[in-house]
Amino acid sequence: MPPLQRIPSNQTISETRTSVSTHRFKTGGDDENGSRVQSCLPVIKKRVKRTIAKTPFLQSIPPKENVMAIGHFMRSEIRIGKKLGEGGYAEVYEIEAFDLCPQTSGKYSKDMQTIRSKFQKEAIDPSTGRCRYVIKHMRKSSLEKSRGEFATGVADMAAEASYLMRFEHANILSLRGLPSKGLESLEDGKHDSFFLILDRITETLNERIVRWRSEEKQNKKTKIMHSKQIASALEYLHSHRIVYRDIKPQNIGIDSNDNIVLFDFGLCRQLPASPGESDAVYKLARAGTRRYMAPEVVAQASYNCKADIYGWSLVVWQMFTLAKPFSAYNEQSHLKYVCVGDERPALNLLDSLKSPHEDIYFPVPKSIRAILTKTWDASHIKRPGMHSVCCELESLLTRQTNKPPSRFSRLVSGNRKVRVVNV
Repeated sequence: MPPLQRIPSNQTISETRTSVSTHRFKTGGDDENGSRVQSCLPVIKKRVKRTIAKTPFLQSIPPKENVMAIGHFMRSEIRIGKKLGEGGYAEVYEIEAFDLCPQTSGKYSKDMQTIRSKFQKEAIDPSTGRCRYVIKHMRKSSLEKSRGEFATGVADMAAEASYLMRFEHANILSLRGLPSKGLESLEDGKHDSFFLILDRITETLNERIVRWRSEEKQNKKTKIMHSKQIASALEYLHSHRIVYRDIKPQNIGIDSNDNIVLFDFGLCRQLPASPGESDAVYKLARAGTRRYMAPEVVAQASYNCKADIYGWSLVVWQMFTLAKPFSAYNEQSHLKYVCVGDERPALNLLDSLKSPHEDIYFPVPKSIRAILTKTWDASHIKRPGMHSVCCELESLLTRQTNKPPSRFSRLVSGNRKVRVVNV
């Protein structure tokens, strides 16, 4: 906390208190629910231990080589800016700066001091003026509502951190920082004592879809590339028998290089090994967002990684049509018509006009339709695996790249004069 300063003559005591309160908020200040936070710690540790015990991936796969580059910080050293979003339990803020404490830094090794200084210097991208990193921590309201909810949320975040330290894939968001004392940081009694520091994305896929609606020309190749990148991230998870369980545009980011990054792994689970039974299903809790849930998940039946493939198909459909799937249905209608009646979204403009849902902006290209009809099949056994989907999309991208230019394009590239006649 900064040293006390004299109150200017034109500033009231009330305004000073507001300023101090704002500073405490931005640096994770005092929390009146301290004892409630501390009382949750034993429960959280127990849940994390149970999750790791059930997850061979977390036991057998060592953290990736660059895990030593993950910075360790006290919450009070992180100055936050505007709120960027929130989920079931947590919220995300941009990080304006790292205000490193000399006393705290002195307790670290030289290597960690170097890493911390690097984050401090690179907090702002000089070319854009944007914050490079974000912090994800629990919402204060989750603690005030229920200790059980708070404990569940922190345990999920801790599990997410364990996964991210081991994932190695270009289309999965990277973990950049953690609290210095890990879960023990909750002994400080603050709701935001445990946190994750992550790369800041440029926008979510959901935001990109909204932006695409105002553009007359759509880039088919870009959308196929994004579809493949999402599929590639899921293929990587599925190769480790990890089911993501919450695929939706809001959980898919786009970085500064226009590449897809999957984030928010709080709901992912590893399935038990089952040699020779690739289509074996397992009793898992219903999780995710209803409109993207596979029918078997909505019905609370057993499922496997193929549930992600169904969700992927609806995300891809939304990318190409720019419409929200099953927009007219409430929970009961969705169950009746989609999960039981096998209704699927319209693939062309004519079918869209006949449906009760919002009109699609653009039809799905014929080359993509065949993939979607297979991946959103009601039977998980009939859905292809993600490896097969990636191969099909790669083939489509190759054909798009090698596609011969139109006659008009050849004329222009040949520097011939093209006369345009208005008719």
